[in-house]
Amino acid sequence: MQVALIPPKALLEDTELTSMQLFLPHLLEDKEYFDKFEEFLLKPWVTTILDNGAAEALQLTDIQFRETVLKLRPTEFALPDVLGNGPATVARALDFGDLRRFVLNKIKVGFVAQGTTEEEAWWSVTKLLSYAVMKDHVKVIYLPRLLVTEWDREIRIRLARRIKAEFPHLEIHLFGANNIWAREVLWAASCKVIRSIDTSLPYQAAYANRVLRDLEMGETLEGVKRPSNYFTADFSDLELRMRTAVNVRTYLSWANGQQS
Repeated sequence: MQVALIPPKALLEDTELTSMQLFLPHLLEDKEYFDKFEEFLLKPWVTTILDNGAAEALQLTDIQFRETVLKLRPTEFALPDVLGNGPATVARALDFGDLRRFVLNKIKVGFVAQGTTEEEAWWSVTKLLSYAVMKDHVKVIYLPRLLVTEWDREIRIRLARRIKAEFPHLEIHLFGANNIWAREVLWAASCKVIRSIDTSLPYQAAYANRVLRDLEMGETLEGVKRPSNYFTADFSDLELRMRTAVNVRTYLSWANGQQS
């Protein structure tokens, strides 16, 4: 299973460890991140995903976002969505405009399956794809990390299986890793229907002095959150960098289905 790492600027070179890169719109303003993403855009073997910024509460206007997508020409991008709201997300996607421009530019269109329950997220996918224009042009379904809860950790695994069974042509990507279930990626890799995931979890955990390989099977990373200064955080401490490297290796091994 592919992984798009989202490291802090101090460890930006880690993005070169995998053949997938996710870019957050608000990082467009940072030259180092932008230059790195632009570098990946020139490598046809790298899958580049342009997030819409909803999870960061930093969405561009639809006009700005359309122009950005067409200017950068990533491999794929996520249509605008509304966190935790399936009907509103479907409406936003339908309002986004003519998708043929992206297809003509060989840019895959992705949809974020939003909702607060499995059924709402499933409904958002089936409802959107009931429109012929969407069924023809949407190629990727993104399952957001907010779907995962302490009482229902496997929701994205089940959704992925349902979606793949009903729409086998669609690719499935997990939008972010939830600290509630750090080992989700291991199960996602074993189910064989999920293409990829993006995450900053190995870095968050290291910053909070946690080592992923030491986690018990059902243990959560409760209390571990991405700090507000995450992208500019200081990772110069040697012990922190070593712990981060171990976490990254562990996470990538999980994505390959290897238990640590």
